[in-house]
Order: sequence, then structure tokens, then C-alpha cells
Amino acid sequence: MTEIKEKCGIFGAYSYSGSDVIPLMITGLRALQHRGQEAWGISTSTINPYKQKGLLTENLDKSVPILEKMTSNAAIGHLRYSTVGGSSLRHAQPMAVGNKFAIAHNGTISDTKTLEKNLKERGISPNGCNDTTLAGYRLQTLLKENNWDWYSAIEKLAEELVGAYCFLIITNDGKVFAIRDTRGFRPLCIGYHKQTESYIFASESCGLYVMGASLVRDVKQGEVVRLDKNGMDSFSFYKGERATHCAFEYSYFAHPSSIIDGRSVYHARKELG
Repeated sequence: MTEIKEKCGIFGAYSYSGSDVIPLMITGLRALQHRGQEAWGISTSTINPYKQKGLLTENLDKSVPILEKMTSNAAIGHLRYSTVGGSSLRHAQPMAVGNKFAIAHNGTISDTKTLEKNLKERGISPNGCNDTTLAGYRLQTLLKENNWDWYSAIEKLAEELVGAYCFLIITNDGKVFAIRDTRGFRPLCIGYHKQTESYIFASESCGLYVMGASLVRDVKQGEVVRLDKNGMDSFSFYKGERATHCAFEYSYFAHPSSIIDGRSVYHARKELG
């Protein structure tokens, strides 16, 4: 049977007590390891992602000395299965976009030609890039054109993107953004870790339970959620599109303990027989 490799895992955390979230990142990514086993990575606001090929558990020992130096109250991480772009380390995520932000992506942007065209019109030719990098650089140009208004730039980017996507972004000033497409095709949820006063973004709620965090809610269709020193804020670019959640999450890919859009994966599989 052909293995389905259409998913990735993303995980992010922001601590309002100033606690180091890197241990949470490692724990959460390990819990989501089933979503991506080709490569993994973590980025803080230094916008210098640390990335390795293979399973997180396979090279964690040699990575610990570096991760210990990445102490931060905010970070995003990624577990990769290649969809667009190869499986080499250069395609591993998060991806640094200049020195302003890093981006991690779960999904597939099907119309990359439009993104390439819009970038080339602005003198940018990121040849050999995957869909995540193209979306990141297009977002950067939109931010410049909209005076670094993140919500306006993300809304305009969404109008150009064709496909399924959830993005996590960390900026060089420590903000964390979570973005889910207007059809809610890929899962993305928000959790809270009381011990470190951290809000968490995760592809699945199983990434929360393993560390004792609670599920707060799902990121809504066409919603941007921002975490920064002022707290949590959100913005909707939803235009009334019909939800088209991925059926394979419930029947095959997601962990049985997860709850996606209010639906238990275990119970969904039981009802499917």
C-alpha cells in the first residue's frame, strides 16, 4: 500500500511567564511525530531555524546542546513530509524569510505559478523553492506594501493562495501568528499550559495532552490568531466558504486521542467501522 504523505505537523508556544518553551516544543513535536518523519525544525525570534533530517528522537541527543542555547519564551516548530519540494534538509522548516520572520506550513499550495509571477513582478526570483517559501516571500512583499499591517497582508495573501494551508509564523520581535485557510481543511488548535502560562498552537490536540496542557479551541476557518506581549488577538478573513475538512485526518492520519473541530478521532473511526 502506498504511504500517504500529505500532512505535516506544526507546533508553537508563547509563554506569558517568560518561561523557556523549548522543552514544550520538543515534547509537543515528539507527540506529533506521526505527522512528519522526514525532517524537523524549531525557530525562535532570532530567525535562525535549527533543522535536522529524520525523526526528532533519532538525533535529539546531538541536538540538545544547541537547543539548550535557544532559550526563548516563544518558538515555532515543524515536522515534515514532503509535498511540494524535495525531502532534502534545505526544504526542511521553519523557513527564514529574510531577517523579519520564519514560517512553518502544513498543507499544499497548488497554484505556485501565481505566487512566482507576483514575486517576479517585484524583482524576486526564488528559484527552486517550495510552496512554503513562495508564500513566505509573497507575504513579505505584501507586508511592505501594507506598512507592515499583518492582518491586511495576510488577508490579501489568502486571496492569492489556492490550496490547503495552516501557517505558524514567528517574527523577529517575538510575535507568533497562527493562520488557517478559509475552508479549514487542515487541523489547527489552541491549547494552554498552566504551569508555564503558555498558549500553544498544535496540528492536533494530542500534542497538548502529553504535556498536561488543555485544549482551548480550534483555530477557526479563515482566522489569524496572534500572540504577543499584549495577549491574544485574532482577525477573520473568512468569506463564508463551506468547510471541507480532510476526511483522511479522521479515518487514517490523526492520532486517535485527538479532537479535531470538536470531533473525537477515536469515535469517528469507531463509527466508520
